[in-house]
Amino acid sequence: MQTILYLMAGLAFFLYGIDLLGALLGRMAGGRLQERMDRLASTDGRRYLYGALATVVFQSSSATTVLLVSMASAGLVTATEAFSFTLGANLGAVSTGWIAAVKITVIGLPLFIVGVVGKFFASNAARRELFAFCLGLGLILFGLDLMSQAMEAVRDNGAVTGFFARFDVGGSAAAMVLAALSGVLFTAVIQSSGATAVIAIAGAMNGIFSLHQACALVLGATLGTTVTALIAAVGGGSEGRRTAVMHTLLNVVGLLGGLLLFYPLVWAAGQTVPALGVAMAVALYMTLHKVILTVGMFPFRRPFAERIMRLVPDRFPGVHQRLDIRPLPRDATDDAVRTELTRRIDLFTRYLRDMFAFSLIVALKKREAPLLTKIEQYEQIVDQGHKKLVHLIHDQNHRHQQDLWLFLKMSDEAESMADHFKSVAKYGVRLRERQPEPLALERLLIHTAHRRVFMLFDRVCICKCFDSGDLAPCDEAERVLRRHKRELMLTITEEHTPLESDAILELADILSEYSKINHSVKRILQVNLDVREGRGVYLYKNRS
Repeated sequence: MQTILYLMAGLAFFLYGIDLLGALLGRMAGGRLQERMDRLASTDGRRYLYGALATVVFQSSSATTVLLVSMASAGLVTATEAFSFTLGANLGAVSTGWIAAVKITVIGLPLFIVGVVGKFFASNAARRELFAFCLGLGLILFGLDLMSQAMEAVRDNGAVTGFFARFDVGGSAAAMVLAALSGVLFTAVIQSSGATAVIAIAGAMNGIFSLHQACALVLGATLGTTVTALIAAVGGGSEGRRTAVMHTLLNVVGLLGGLLLFYPLVWAAGQTVPALGVAMAVALYMTLHKVILTVGMFPFRRPFAERIMRLVPDRFPGVHQRLDIRPLPRDATDDAVRTELTRRIDLFTRYLRDMFAFSLIVALKKREAPLLTKIEQYEQIVDQGHKKLVHLIHDQNHRHQQDLWLFLKMSDEAESMADHFKSVAKYGVRLRERQPEPLALERLLIHTAHRRVFMLFDRVCICKCFDSGDLAPCDEAERVLRRHKRELMLTITEEHTPLESDAILELADILSEYSKINHSVKRILQVNLDVREGRGVYLYKNRS
């Protein structure tokens, strides 16, 4: 009983440590890491290396893959790019086996204590994150140490060792397949191939498993670890589902290839047993298998990803072009700067156009609620793009101020509209939670507001028709939206109101957000009319 408690406690510490480091990785991905990704991981080779490095540092290929699924669902990376990261994550997963083999797990408890004390007394966020990393890594190593101790206790149980001895994996291909499937199932349950590898290595060190049995278990763990990514992809975007499917099929290929090459690779790793021991041999087998898998698949990454993209189509593809905003040369001509700024504002508009459509779909169809994730990430992309564009315009402050002011104002309104589209979708999700199918009044009000505002958005922002005659339709749309909202709110006082009061408030908020979007469209129209007609900007330093 004590042995089982040690094993379960070690597994719990290990998984909790991975969860802590996974959360830390997620926070990093939401901040500076995401801003630098295009620059640092601009090629597939770099993505491969960074995927491996992230898994080594955070000790979980599952955490890396789940993060990639989330980022792909949000459109921050494409499925093809995520596949290169996944290949690297597969290679980085061997680090857990080497940690167990070289027995550095004894530093886990001291590292955990340092992390707890340091995080408690840390004076700034950066130091707290560093000590949080020490805390998580300490828990992982401590958990690995407990699992190793549990396997040492199992060694003295003759019934257990006798049971495993009956399966001659070294002499029977059927026993080898059965052991690999056992690794798949065990890893699927605990959702950590690293824990399976540690148990297999510790068992081999203590004579519970033979070299062939331990290697078959870690081979099965290759496929079992895909369960985490598949769970993360449920309800996500198509890019996230593609990433999860690619991760799964990659490991299916790894399992099938591993079964075919099992005996040659185990023989090669077994040659090191007299000098290095059986634990090192299992870790070496893991490394040989992962290297062959990832290096062999790397040249075929793009056709492989393209096949998966056809297999998992995107019902709502959205914008695929990256919103890359990089510094312009200071000596560029005014025409070149205007052309470049116009191109970037046009890309803002494409993101807004898709958000316009997605928010309507979310507001009317309960089953499309996962689109909210893509809308939220688009809003983050536009927000980050707006900040970068502000810095870019600031660096060009030696130029004609009126032109720069025009693009600055348009970027500011684009950022504002993105936030309002996200709010429309959020209120729509809440509305559909109360009433899965929209009532006639809901459908009428939402469609009316969407149609009126989109017609103006299309004319002003997409078609770039800056006509003073369009100011009146903007004002008319504002009056109609206000009237509809007022009439809707008055239905609360009716004896037989068609909607619940909470639903009325959510619907009124949606109309308010459409009104704000319409106001931003009007401001974009007005600022372009001001520049065209010579009514421009003044500087504070010149203000009398």
